[in-house]
Amino acid sequence: MGAEAHVYSAAQLAQGVNLAADFSANPFGAAFKNVDEAVAAKQAYETKQIKEEFRSQDAQTHMDAVVARTEAQHAALATAMVTAFVPVSHTIRIEPQ
Repeated sequence: MGAEAHVYSAAQLAQGVNLAADFSANPFGAAFKNVDEAVAAKQAYETKQIKEEFRSQDAQTHMDAVVARTEAQHAALATAMVTAFVPVSHTIRIEPQ
């Protein structure tokens, strides 16, 4: 990233340029991917927690213990999701030709 460049005419710039469309590989890609993966991991665990853990034989007799155990794991995934949100620094340079 950073090696890609585009040349725009004055008329194109006056109309407006969609930089997100022109620079699909950009500094935000990796950061967004990390957040998406963390959210997906948390959501996948929530599905397992509800559909499997809370309906297990163990849950029928020890629901409080199952909730405590699974919520500890859920909390770790929630923390990982929040930690995945990081600032992205980048510079856009416009130069006349």
